Amino acid sequence: MKEIRNLQNIIKYDLIKIGIRSNLLGFDYICTAIKYSILFPDINLCSGIYVMTSKEHNVPYHSVERDIRFAINDLYFSRGFEEFSKFLNLPINLDNTKMTNGRFINYAKNYYLKNYMLKTKINKSRLKKQIK
Repeated sequence: MKEIRNLQNIIKYDLIKIGIRSNLLGFDYICTAIKYSILFPDINLCSGIYVMTSKEHNVPYHSVERDIRFAINDLYFSRGFEEFSKFLNLPINLDNTKMTNGRFINYAKNYYLKNYMLKTKINKSRLKKQIK
């Protein structure tokens, strides 16, 4: 459980750093969705990640999707995605397209897989057992 809490705390700290407001419901849902997308990278966002996130938070899965979208839009309209782009060390060029929940979560998942899971050599199967 300690490793999962550490991962969640790192994700929360980073989301606050890039400008997502922690008082939004979507903030907690994004943290949980990123965690599940790291642990289960092959699971579909809508039928898997949202459902697991909704079960963890005891809310309908459509509320998870809506509140994540709201938090991402709030970030965009209040600060833009410059901090997120700098954080990822990746140019995010939306070219008249919208930042979707899936894109945001995938960008974050890939960042943590590359920069956290590999560097700390955390065993994903051990983390998965801690969830169950």
